[in-house]
Formats: sequence, structure tokens, C-alpha cells
Amino acid sequence: MIKNEFHKSLNVGNNSDLSNFRIFEQGTDVKLQFEFEKITNKIQKEKDFVIDNNDVIDILFDKETKVDYKKELLVKLAYSGEVESFRAIEKFATTAETELEQWVTLALQRSQAMLETSLSSSETIFIATGLGGVGKKLRYFFILQLKEDKEFSDFQKEIIIKEINYAFEINNGIAEEFNFKDNYVSTMCLVPLNISLDKIFRAIIGNINTFGGFLSENVIATNAQKYSHDEIIKIINGKFDEELDDEDIFDVDDYKDFF
Repeated sequence: MIKNEFHKSLNVGNNSDLSNFRIFEQGTDVKLQFEFEKITNKIQKEKDFVIDNNDVIDILFDKETKVDYKKELLVKLAYSGEVESFRAIEKFATTAETELEQWVTLALQRSQAMLETSLSSSETIFIATGLGGVGKKLRYFFILQLKEDKEFSDFQKEIIIKEINYAFEINNGIAEEFNFKDNYVSTMCLVPLNISLDKIFRAIIGNINTFGGFLSENVIATNAQKYSHDEIIKIINGKFDEELDDEDIFDVDDYKDFF
């Protein structure tokens, strides 16, 4: 079974067996994932979904074939469940048009999932997100901000880095990077599937705020994409409804029931 998952809808308990979960390491655009699934559903309803691999592969590599049709051909190959199809997608990836690069990645992921599922006696849940992950850990991009509209002091930066690193370390996670800008800090991190983001964030903010109470309790986190500075400012100012998809962004308080 293949799922496009956000942590807010993935209800994995602390004691859950994660052996049947598989996270695709390479992230792909979430909107593109939805488009891929939409075309998949369309094609699977067609009477001629059963394909001749050789014909499809020949058409796929034809330079005259339109990009939109190549998308459909890649979906067909991905869900054929044949090793030959997987190898064809791999080969196509080396020469694919720029606009098809992420689509080919999706096709490879789906094809790999189909092959592994056919060889396994138990159901495997494959998780694809915008930022990917490593092992049993999903990658997240989250933002913390100061209560006041001013820049961080060196002392505040030191405390924040120390407390975030500690919180992820004791939860078997990893804080990969920090970026301090104006009155916010953004962090890329890896979080185990069975760890509550809500608890981690509350612990981080609570511990940091013992040193002066300078952090806002609002947390913005997503595993859909890494946002630019301009996008982050719009989110902080409450304007992301106009510019961004709020399904990709969540506040801990809004989604605490899912953790």
C-alpha cells in the first residue's frame, strides 16, 4: 500500500511496530504527488490498463512524444509490477526532460513499491512526502519565532540550538540545520514515525523559555517543503491562506489530537 502522508494524519503510537513502514528518502513536490495519483486513478479505470511494456517503452523514449503523454506512460510502467518496467524508468531518468525529473522519481518510487510488495508476505506501507526522510524518520521543516519583533541575541541562539539538539537527541531524532533570520529560526530535522511532534515542540519551547520567556508558543511545521524567507514572513503574518496551501502547514495546537 502506498500513502502520501503528513505526520498530522499518520497516527503511529509510541510502541508501534515500525517494521512494515518504509519512507522514500527523496522528497517530491506534494502537488505533483497528488497529480500522479489523479492520473493513476484515471488510467486504472481504463479498459486497456494492461499494457505491452515494449510498446510503452518505445513510445516513452521517442523524442516526439509529448510530455503529458510521457507522464501517463510512466504511471503505466510504474504500476505494471515488472522488473523490466523499473529498469526502463531508471534508464529514462538519465535522459528525461527537466520538467519530468520529479515525475520520474515518483514513478521509480511507485515501481519499487510494487516490486517489493509483490515479493513480501506482509503489507508494507510506503510513505512519500515533500521532504522525504531517512530510515524510519520523516524530515520536517519547522519555524519558531520570538515574541517580540527583534533579532535574536547570541545568548538566545546558543540556548535554542542547545535545547533543540538535546530534544531531538533524546527522542532518537536529528536536528540537521538551523537558520536564524530576523525574529524567527527555521530548522530542518528528522523525526521518528512513533514520536509525537507535539511533545517535542512543547518540551523545546518550555525549556527555552525558562531562560527569559522570549519564544512564542506558536509552532509552524511541515513535511511538504522548505519555505523561503518571503514565504515564512507571509506565514508568520497570517497571509499564507492567500499565497500558500494551508494543508501543507500546521500549528501544533490545531493538530494536537493527531499525535
